[in-house]
Amino acid sequence: MILLGTDINHTIQFDNLKLDFYPITDYRLIKRDFECIGFFYWKEEGENVSFSELVFENCSLRKQEFHQYLDLVSEFFTKRKEFKRILYLGKLHKNLLNSHLYFQKGSIYQRIIEPWRDVIDNSAFDEEGYIINQDKTEVLPFGFTNSKRAGCGWIAAYNLLKINHREKTMNETFFGLSENHILTGEVFGQNIYLLYYWLKKQGLRVHMTHLSQKACIEQMKNSSSGILLYYHKRGSHFTTYKKLEDGTFKLYNAIYGKQNHISTMEEFLQKHSRIPLNFLIYIK
Repeated sequence: MILLGTDINHTIQFDNLKLDFYPITDYRLIKRDFECIGFFYWKEEGENVSFSELVFENCSLRKQEFHQYLDLVSEFFTKRKEFKRILYLGKLHKNLLNSHLYFQKGSIYQRIIEPWRDVIDNSAFDEEGYIINQDKTEVLPFGFTNSKRAGCGWIAAYNLLKINHREKTMNETFFGLSENHILTGEVFGQNIYLLYYWLKKQGLRVHMTHLSQKACIEQMKNSSSGILLYYHKRGSHFTTYKKLEDGTFKLYNAIYGKQNHISTMEEFLQKHSRIPLNFLIYIK
C-alpha cells in the first residue's frame, strides 16, 4: 500500500536530491507501507499547483501503486480547496495520467478540479478521492429530492469507474446517468438496468445478475470489483466494492463516512441486509 507522509529523519536526504524544478513549496514522503521509497514535491502559484516525484532507483513503483499514488496526490491538493488546476511535471505515461483526468496542455499535464468539490464537504471523500459519505451530498439535487436521499446509484458508478482507472468527474457521472432515467430516477432513485448499460457504455466489462445472498457472495469472490444492490431496514442501497488480495472486500459508501471499510461479505450482509436477494453488477 502506498502512503504519503512526513518524517524529519529524511529531511537531509531530500535536500541532497536533484529535482526537476526549483524552488519548491514543500514535499512529502512516498511510502510503501512504512518504508520511504521516494518523495513528491510541489510548487504553489496562485490557483495552480505543480508537482513531480522522485522514486529511488531500487524502489520502483508497480502499475497499481502508480494509480494509488496519483489518487492520493490529487486528493491531497483538492482538499486544500484553494487550487483550480493541478499541473503534473513528471515523467509518468500519458495513458496513466489520462485515466486520472490529467490531460496534456503544451508540455505539461493538468487536472482541472471540478467546481462541485467547492460545494461538497471534504468529509464526503476518503484520502484517495472516493465518495464514502453520501450524507454530505445534500447540496446536489437529484430529481425531486437530493443526492443524500437518492444518490447512491451515481455515487456507486463514480467509485467503480475510479477503481477501474476510467475516472470521470462527478458532474459527468451524475448527468450521464440522469439523462437515462428522467422519470423513474426522480422518484425511485437509480434504475439498476440503466446503471448497468451506462457503465458498459463507458467501457467497463461489466456483468449483471440477481442472486440469493449465498450465491451473490460466491460471485463476488470470483470478481475483482463491482456494485452491490442490497436491501436494508430503510430501503435499498448501492455500494461499490473491491476485492482485496486476502479475499476480503473494501466497501465504499456502505456505512456513511467509514474510512477504509474492509469486511468479509458474509459478515457485512448478515449484519446489514434484510432480504436474502441481491442484485450484482460485477467485473471479473
